[in-house]
Amino acid sequence: MVHWGVRPDSKAINQVMACCEKKGRGEEAMRLFLFMRDHGVEVPPLTYWALASLLSCGGRWEDFKIVEEDLRKRDFPESIKERFYSTAVVARSGARDWKGSLDMLRRMRECGAVPSIRGFTTALSTCMAAGAYQAVRDFVEEVQGWAIFDLDVATYNVVINSYASERDLEGALAWFEKIYEAGLRPSLISYSTIFKVCASTKRGDLALTFLDRLVREEDLQPSLVTLNHALQALTASQEHFDDARRLLETMEARFGVAPNASTYTSLLRAASEKGDARLALELYHRMKDVAVLAPEPRSIWEVTVACTKSRFFEPLEELVDDLMALSEKVLAGDRQDHVGPAGGAVASVPALPGTSEGGGSGEGALGGGVPPPNSSRKYDPTRSLLYAYSALMSGLEKAG
Repeated sequence: MVHWGVRPDSKAINQVMACCEKKGRGEEAMRLFLFMRDHGVEVPPLTYWALASLLSCGGRWEDFKIVEEDLRKRDFPESIKERFYSTAVVARSGARDWKGSLDMLRRMRECGAVPSIRGFTTALSTCMAAGAYQAVRDFVEEVQGWAIFDLDVATYNVVINSYASERDLEGALAWFEKIYEAGLRPSLISYSTIFKVCASTKRGDLALTFLDRLVREEDLQPSLVTLNHALQALTASQEHFDDARRLLETMEARFGVAPNASTYTSLLRAASEKGDARLALELYHRMKDVAVLAPEPRSIWEVTVACTKSRFFEPLEELVDDLMALSEKVLAGDRQDHVGPAGGAVASVPALPGTSEGGGSGEGALGGGVPPPNSSRKYDPTRSLLYAYSALMSGLEKAG
């Protein structure tokens, strides 16, 4: 069009750029941008946004800087510049480049645009996914110094989670209290994260304290997820097992929340660690017969471990039948309560006695080095079924 003396309008340019963006053709998009710039064709804002996405996703950072420099020369409103950088933040986050995400926010600030809270939290989430917990805390403090917006509860929750992920109870508690200092109120996620670090540090006493605080919160109604996290914290050490059981028994009456299979699995894990097969069976039957819940593979795993530790082999036949029925559902794609946290936290499953965490090759209660399900991974019901079958096979072998 330019060669023929016709100046393309913004609609035509945007259509071509949209096509390049859809096809991931960063090189062609950049060539078109340079052609327009060199021939005095005004580049519309949408083109800058498309280029920000294309060049960031493609890792073409030298080209990105050329476009960025041209953008800064234009007398665009702040909102257009903010979207340009926010697009780059999202692109770098999608590439799991947490350093690049933070860099984009800093460059946005340098050009006079105000980062949005959405772009800010996106960058923080990328840091968390990469395990860059200290970077989360450092950047939050840096942004507080910018004084461009007040932190929201979601940001405080991310910082609390960064401490919880490192089992830093003191740091998590300090930032929880900062929520109140900022004139805000904690959310259920705030409490769930505190329960998470209480579980990892085996501070059931503190979990009870925060459960009482949660009850007193006027605008918060405890959810199944939050209560399951609290229960995991209580079952992390044997001394609070009775407290955990009381929570299970009073959940529905006290909070209006019915327990799910994951709730019972947390208690089954604690009973398994005690080696109390009869207690494990009592809880297991209550889950099946009273609560009418389909057991999880983890539930069957835990009862099997408890029975094998106690050399109480009679229930294994029932567990085999239950596992076979559950297998048919899982393999048929029927993922309901047995797949874990549809409404609750998945209970972690410990390594077998005598083995390293996550399995290993040592001899354990089941005779063998069979690794338990690992709650830090994305939940896979098929893998959990295999673990449960391995546990039952070892138990049956011991039973003779």
